[in-house]
Amino acid sequence: MKIVTSTDLKQWADRIESKSLLPLLIRKLILAGIDIEHISKIDFPFGDDTNTGGYDGDLESEKGNLFVPTGNSVWEFGVTERKKEKANNDYEKRKKNPLGKIPKETTYVSVTLKKYTKRKNWAEEKKLEKFWADVRFYDAIDMEHWLELAPSVEIWLARHLKKPVSGVQCGEDYWQQWSTKGSLKFPHNLIVGSRESQTTTLIDLLKENIGALQYVKANTKEESLAFILASIESQERELRHSLQNVTLVVENPETFRQLSESKSQLILIPKFRIDDVDINAAINKKHKVIIPVSNSFTARRENLIVLPVVKGEVLRKNLETIGINREQADLLAKNSGKDISVLRRSLDFSSKKPSWLETQKPTILIPFLLLSRFDSSVEGDREIIEKFSKTSFDEYEKKLNEILHYDETPIYNVGKKWRLISHSDSWLYLSKFITQEDLNKFYEIAVEVLSETNPKYDLNPEKRYMASFYNAVPKYSSYLKKGICESLIVLAVLSKNYDLSPAINPEHYVNKIVDHILSLTDKNLLRSHANNLTLLAEAAPDVFLNKLEKHIDEGSASTFFEEEETILNRTNDLPYLLWALEAMAWMPQFLTKVVRLLARLINLSPKELPTLNTPYNSLVSIFRIWYPQTNANADERVQVLGILKRENPNIAFSLFNSLVYSHHDHASMNQKMRWRLFSETREVSVTTQEVQYMHNHAIDSMIELTDSFSKVKILIEKLPDMNWTKIDQVLECVSSFTSESEENKALIYHSFRKIIGHHRTYLDTNWALPESLLSKMEGTAITFKPTDTILANSYLFEDHHPISISGVRKEIKDDFRKREEELNEKRKKLISQILKEYGVEKIIELAKSVENPYLYAHALASIEVQEKQESKILDLLRSKDEKEIWFIKAYISAKERNKGRDFILKKFGRILSNNEYSGREVANYLLSLVANAELFKYLDSLKNDEIERAYWLNQDNWMANDSNTLMYAAKKFSEFKRPISALNVMGKADKNDPLPIKFVIGLLDELDLSQSNEPNTVRADHYSIRKLFEDLHDRDGVDEDKMAEMEFKFLFVFDRLGHGVQPRFLYLAISKNPEVYMELIKSCYKSENEKVRKTKENSTKEYHRLVFENAYSILSNFNLIPGLQKDGSIIKQDLQRWIEKLRELATKSNRLSITDQKIGELLARYPNGNKPLFFPEIIYDIIENLNTKDLKLGFSIQVFNRQGATTRLPDMGGSIERARAELFNGLAEETKISHPNVSEIFKEIATNYETDAKREDIEALHNIIEY
Repeated sequence: MKIVTSTDLKQWADRIESKSLLPLLIRKLILAGIDIEHISKIDFPFGDDTNTGGYDGDLESEKGNLFVPTGNSVWEFGVTERKKEKANNDYEKRKKNPLGKIPKETTYVSVTLKKYTKRKNWAEEKKLEKFWADVRFYDAIDMEHWLELAPSVEIWLARHLKKPVSGVQCGEDYWQQWSTKGSLKFPHNLIVGSRESQTTTLIDLLKENIGALQYVKANTKEESLAFILASIESQERELRHSLQNVTLVVENPETFRQLSESKSQLILIPKFRIDDVDINAAINKKHKVIIPVSNSFTARRENLIVLPVVKGEVLRKNLETIGINREQADLLAKNSGKDISVLRRSLDFSSKKPSWLETQKPTILIPFLLLSRFDSSVEGDREIIEKFSKTSFDEYEKKLNEILHYDETPIYNVGKKWRLISHSDSWLYLSKFITQEDLNKFYEIAVEVLSETNPKYDLNPEKRYMASFYNAVPKYSSYLKKGICESLIVLAVLSKNYDLSPAINPEHYVNKIVDHILSLTDKNLLRSHANNLTLLAEAAPDVFLNKLEKHIDEGSASTFFEEEETILNRTNDLPYLLWALEAMAWMPQFLTKVVRLLARLINLSPKELPTLNTPYNSLVSIFRIWYPQTNANADERVQVLGILKRENPNIAFSLFNSLVYSHHDHASMNQKMRWRLFSETREVSVTTQEVQYMHNHAIDSMIELTDSFSKVKILIEKLPDMNWTKIDQVLECVSSFTSESEENKALIYHSFRKIIGHHRTYLDTNWALPESLLSKMEGTAITFKPTDTILANSYLFEDHHPISISGVRKEIKDDFRKREEELNEKRKKLISQILKEYGVEKIIELAKSVENPYLYAHALASIEVQEKQESKILDLLRSKDEKEIWFIKAYISAKERNKGRDFILKKFGRILSNNEYSGREVANYLLSLVANAELFKYLDSLKNDEIERAYWLNQDNWMANDSNTLMYAAKKFSEFKRPISALNVMGKADKNDPLPIKFVIGLLDELDLSQSNEPNTVRADHYSIRKLFEDLHDRDGVDEDKMAEMEFKFLFVFDRLGHGVQPRFLYLAISKNPEVYMELIKSCYKSENEKVRKTKENSTKEYHRLVFENAYSILSNFNLIPGLQKDGSIIKQDLQRWIEKLRELATKSNRLSITDQKIGELLARYPNGNKPLFFPEIIYDIIENLNTKDLKLGFSIQVFNRQGATTRLPDMGGSIERARAELFNGLAEETKISHPNVSEIFKEIATNYETDAKREDIEALHNIIEY
């Protein structure tokens, strides 16, 4: 098809632009005829770059054609009438200076847009010079012929020359027109961003040097075509230009037939119905035909690329690049349903009406428009569809299916769920068809559906998480309810944009519906709406807030605080209500009401709530100074806070305290309205001035509200976080409380002390307050300093590293040993003074008042006390008070550390000789000492059974870890029936000083788990005990049978999930002896004719539970297949004999069914190591030959379980399951001839994974569309 002639080119040469665009034209012609993979360099500066110096064109290509030289070539261009003169000048210039080129290896090409009849003579003359490898000259006539070989470039040039071209458009031009609106550019990444694999598939095809047919399917043909062009647009510069130069969008069959005859390979994208042309003719000419199709295309083809829905995050990021703020981009992504055609209409990139509007009677869609969502698997939803559409559900769904497969559709169908793609888009075109009858019917349905109380609330809170098990499920789906709520919002908010009947006031209509629903008296109705509560609030904010206030007045709102049990934790319905209020708070006109309601909910709240979603936290999130979540400006927020101060001063004070800057504060985005605030939606952003303004207001308000001692302390704690200009006001406020009691004044002083001392210690840091401010604060603090010695200095014992008001001296700040010495001296001095002035009783009283009484005990132990005073201290051995016992033990322990073991035992001897204390009280003394072999020997020497018994029954397992100590302690623990403690201490043995095997095995055999005197505070140290067995596994000379017995006895210490240390010897015994395995089965499963599990006489339920759990754990984890060798091979006879004997035993005990299942599970545990899943032939043979249903079931279950649990992103879909299905389909294929029964198992597993993959795909698609 000839469009551009040599005359056109000659005339174009007279236009100034031709000089800058000629290099681009030549570049396009080269790329249209030579695959980019054969070009190593193509440098043809055009536009503003034409005057940069050097050759007009520089090309290196390993392939050439009629017009493009093979190898290196340099190009010079001309557009003047002085063709020869220009050509000669350029030639001589380059001959004189080839600019680094090797002329003998380079072709010189001269091009002019004028006609030059002597061009061949000129070229021949230059060739005779033999300076260049070859010389060529192309004029306008040659260019005309070249353009004929590259129709795509010819079409591009024709449009540039304003020559009419019908029926075809360059792909590049089409994309530019489709993606441009004024200065806005629709980003290509928006279309290809989450479709990487589809893009790669398409581009790989386009790069191939063959003819091909490819279909691309999206929601609409428009999106499919845009994807093809956007995929090309997304490539690197050279490849992009190469593909663009041969891409044509063809609009009619005749043009397609003409282009099919082109000798140049083209990428043809037909916009018309392709049935009317012979595609093969084009493919045979090595053209690529890429056909965009929509949902109406239902054929299954291998050459079909199906495009997934674009992910929300991709849409959001790309919309931001064209100047749409992130919050609005998020709402646009949701409201467009991720549909590109809808999104373009929303952004005014297109004014074309959707094609579905002309295909079907619009009134058919009215019921679906108003309901907007339903779940076809829920009978109640089906009834509503029938009621609204006045036809059977099946008939209406059939009509929806027809609409679903139009070239463009307004609906999505994901699994069993149906929904509008975009409410706003559909309402724009369909609202004018809504009748008064439709609205009346919708009113009736909305009230009926949204008035349903969730029947789970009739169950006890502990059972509600299993509501479906008790069949306590709503009649109507939450999905339908959400759709109705969304339609109410659209009616209330967007109806002014639509042609609704003038007979109704949409906002009044919606308010009436919501008022009707929320006026119902069922106390559980409001919380039954769950997530949809926020949508109801957005539909009718005034009604919602007023009704909520009434619910609070009547007490029904208290149901939101009711806690329920879930599988993992406890929760309540309060978050749903708070999310609705947080959404309302974005609107300044509702902020006051929201704050009042939150304050009332705070006052109603129990002290402890199960989640972080609390009314107070909602209040903080709304007013957070650096991240306020309301559209109210700073002055409006201050006004609302003023109301809160007047009405709820204590809540207000706490709020201001939370708002004052904190280094560790963080925020998450509150719930937002989806439609009502779209034009006002923006990212939260505040200026530094606003932050400072609100920060100062918070401090001023805290000062104003400080009316009690407790608030003074909080105000002082905020001093480091406030603007320095506010410190004087705070100090003045604090100074007004000097009439407080001495105790309270002491607390105020110490509040100052902590801050001042801390900042003075770190004055050299950039966060510390300057000394001038610290001195000012100290001046106020001194007025509160108590004269009482104890009140002034008791802080020394309140934590481990207290700091005085003067801070830590610089010379010892980084020397913690010296700091500790100085602190201990201060404590020692204070203890001495208290002891002298008040006696030891006061010290004990003070110790009990602090968190760590041992700090007082250690200080007291560091000084000498009179015998009478020490007697009072030792009298604490008789105490039942936990802190007093803690104190006396710490005192004795510190004395041992300070004075030595001999001193402390000497004192103990005197105590013992006085006979003043009972054995239990004396034992407390010894329990304070370091437990080691020396102490145990001393304890033995006492020959006092009462003391010994009290000691060993209360020993807490902390002791030296030398083997002598541990062996003695373990033996004693066993003697006094403390088996867990015996295990714990044996597990503490050092590998360099191990316990003798004979001792360990002997003691393990001796320990009796059925009787225990263990204190409630002692727990099994699983890490240490497993280490004990791991050490035994590594030792030589272990009695395997005895070890198997011990492993079974202490099976509870092994990991029940099969990880870590396993009972190796027990597994070995089982693999040799099927009788042992049978006993395990009998411990867990009753015989097949036994109705009730029999228990042994005198065995408790707890004992039976322990036996069951241990046996079941082995059955679940045992993986040592009989006959299995180290190299992975299996001795066939060993495995067969074991299975035959086991099945014989199972038959005798009436447990063959469960035994076969366990055999199947065991065979499925064959160890693959790091290799892909496989099984040796012997395992297949056994399954094939036995071929029992239970064995195959066990094998199937265990193979499935071996694949493990999966985690995935919400939009990932079923890729994991598809990969597993492929694995098992492969195994099924491998075994279908040799082991058909095994093949059936693998095929069933593969089928299950394929089903799961589809389910995950549906879930992912739902998540992508919704979020």
